Amino acid sequence: MSAEKTATKPSRAVSPPVAARASEARPSNPPIWRSVAALADSLNAGAARPTFTSHSIRHYVRFAAANGLAPHIRRLGSKILIDEVGFRAWIDRQGQVDA
Repeated sequence: MSAEKTATKPSRAVSPPVAARASEARPSNPPIWRSVAALADSLNAGAARPTFTSHSIRHYVRFAAANGLAPHIRRLGSKILIDEVGFRAWIDRQGQVDA
């Protein structure tokens, strides 16, 4: 091959890896997806008496469309995943009166 052919070969622009592009679009607080039991364990860590039991969290999930929790829930078949950051924000908004 001659040097002329290799020199005239157009160079291809290399795009960044998919992982690099995906990380640029992530929000500042990415979701932390947990199962119902894992969320209950995380919320009750170090408590003498649990505030949120698995049963109470499942109740909130069952009525998520009515209580506003739906954006923080993902269902994968029979598995229920809840965004811990979103759940804590949802709890903070409960009982607040809009002025």
